[in-house]
Amino acid sequence: MTFTRSCLLGPGALFAVLCTAVGAANKEPDLRELARSGRQSLQRLEAAAASWTTIIERGSGGKIAVAVLSAPGRRRMVVTIAAMGQRFEVIRVIIRDDAWYVTEKEGIRGKYRPYEAPFNISMAYAFITWAEPHFVIATDDAGLGKYEGTQGDVATYRSPVPESSKQQLQATLTKYDELVKAHPALKDKPELRDMMQKCRDLLANGVPTRVDLKSGMIVGRTTPVLKTSVTDFRRLEGVDEKDFAVEGDWPDYSDDPTTGDLDELVIISHFGLWRPGLPRKGDPDARLLDLRTGRIRRVPFEGAIATGGCFLKGRTRVVVTGFSLAEAALRLYEINLKTGENRQLGGELLAAGFCHGPALSPDGKTLAVVHRASLAELFGAQVCLADVASGKARKIGKPMDVARLSWLPGGNGLILVRQKHIAMDKPSLGQMFRMDLDGRLTYIRDGGSAVLLNDGRTILFRERDGEKRLWKTCDLSGKNVKLLGDGLAEYAFPAPAPDGKRILMMRFQKGQAPVPHILEIGASQGKPATKVPGLWALPVWR
Repeated sequence: MTFTRSCLLGPGALFAVLCTAVGAANKEPDLRELARSGRQSLQRLEAAAASWTTIIERGSGGKIAVAVLSAPGRRRMVVTIAAMGQRFEVIRVIIRDDAWYVTEKEGIRGKYRPYEAPFNISMAYAFITWAEPHFVIATDDAGLGKYEGTQGDVATYRSPVPESSKQQLQATLTKYDELVKAHPALKDKPELRDMMQKCRDLLANGVPTRVDLKSGMIVGRTTPVLKTSVTDFRRLEGVDEKDFAVEGDWPDYSDDPTTGDLDELVIISHFGLWRPGLPRKGDPDARLLDLRTGRIRRVPFEGAIATGGCFLKGRTRVVVTGFSLAEAALRLYEINLKTGENRQLGGELLAAGFCHGPALSPDGKTLAVVHRASLAELFGAQVCLADVASGKARKIGKPMDVARLSWLPGGNGLILVRQKHIAMDKPSLGQMFRMDLDGRLTYIRDGGSAVLLNDGRTILFRERDGEKRLWKTCDLSGKNVKLLGDGLAEYAFPAPAPDGKRILMMRFQKGQAPVPHILEIGASQGKPATKVPGLWALPVWR
């Protein structure tokens, strides 16, 4: 079965709706008729006006509603959150003339290109994605799964849980059983118990999908922590153009980010709402920060949340790891900063599981990336190489607990850090290795967070020195160890600049949020790269 969505926002994940009880199995719907209805509904949606609301219910009890008004070439989305018995509007987006006019409560306001508005609410793009309608449009495979029954005009199907999600569910249940064994009182927590029962149901019976038989519309999905449902879908004879009005003064952030000094662009993750002392309810999302102008925009990933990896040759394209909500996977994507085009990389090998830390080879043709089949495989990460042109990937070496990849200057190998696990009650020990492209490892020295500097001869790494962890440098053989500046004990996550003279690092000070700082290589102090508050993390400069 093939699904689609309205095309105004570009490609997005497929979502099905909240699973409710169905009656006794009825005669299975004719898939050809269902697909015909879906195609007709999609055509009408693209040619005429309609409105609907998507309700998102989280396991924590929170409820979000996204009210959508759609007309040809225009769309309005209003996101509201239920709290303390009331509803509060938090985001309003009007899409028209190839631009997004965004208003965020106590946040940003302005005109942006698609997917570039840097919302302070970290899950904003997840809400927008969930609000998109999907339709059954073809019968060329069995994507809907097994027919389960019909209630009223809605048919329910169940399809197997995707492999990556299956591994996550199994790992979650295993961890839950271990925790209950150690802490029996957890078994009496109804919310946790219900969530685990949903995990078991999904593993045993598959993912439920509900389809409106009259329209061919996919009307929702359920997961252990999330329920979505599409309600009040209506076809409209017309719309009031005032609902799409964007008159007045809008700060304009819709310029092309690649027309300035490309060497001053960095990718860095940001969660704008977070403040020191508050619980972190959300994940930082990838931003494009212009160090010269201070302008911040989102890396235009057409999904929920992304993390930066590297720039490609020319620096007008970047590679990020983006979260696929449909398959619960962290995939590899190429993003064109000039056009906004997204392209998935890694082929079948990297289509499931979790990718981390992509690094570009010196000739610009190959990406090295760490891949885990599931988050449960703590010590089983696999180094993979992905061809930029074809997108295909292959494994090199054996699985191990590995992180932080850097290419050797000749492109004939990698510098990486492997964690040596001493005991369950003791911290692991970072060890730096050279990995040849046939997977052979050569030990360099102990140390963590290693990154090869631009000269191709110097490794920057972190090493415990008494009560502190200090930054030092060494050569490719692990010799000639020197302290970098005064050791930069307050700094972490180094990102060297393209010019080889500077480095961007996160500065951590007690009681304060981490702040990205720019330092001259060898200096002991730097200056803030931005004064915008929030949680900043994981900078990438080259």
